[in-house]
Amino acid sequence: MARIRWNTAQVANRLKKLDGQVRRVLKDAALEVGGQVLNDAVNEPPTVAKADPGGRLRRSGSVEAEVRGGRTEATVGFNTEYAAVMHEGRWETGPLAGVEVRNWTTPGSGPHFLSSKLQRHRRDYLEGFADAITRRTGMR
Repeated sequence: MARIRWNTAQVANRLKKLDGQVRRVLKDAALEVGGQVLNDAVNEPPTVAKADPGGRLRRSGSVEAEVRGGRTEATVGFNTEYAAVMHEGRWETGPLAGVEVRNWTTPGSGPHFLSSKLQRHRRDYLEGFADAITRRTGMR
């Protein structure tokens, strides 16, 4: 009987480092695509309204990304107390529940300024994610 042994400590350490690099590539790709979604929400009808004179709703847009297990996720959103009302185009709760937003002050703005982009550009965003990974790794 022959026995073969390998010291795999170095291999294991390199794989851990590689895992961190892969996670960084995935997160950066998700942030890039999330940024495109945010850009589309602001610039492509229906757009995010400039709901107040300073455009606070538009300025509140943000993108976060997370890689956990086998999933990579980008979260794109707007963070004002009225962002959900503007996105849905109506009040969901409170004394105005069910009342629709009628005066869209910004031409081209309207409800579903985020979700409509995800539906309309789903394939583009998926391809953009793959392209971002390819650019960062050189893999095809």
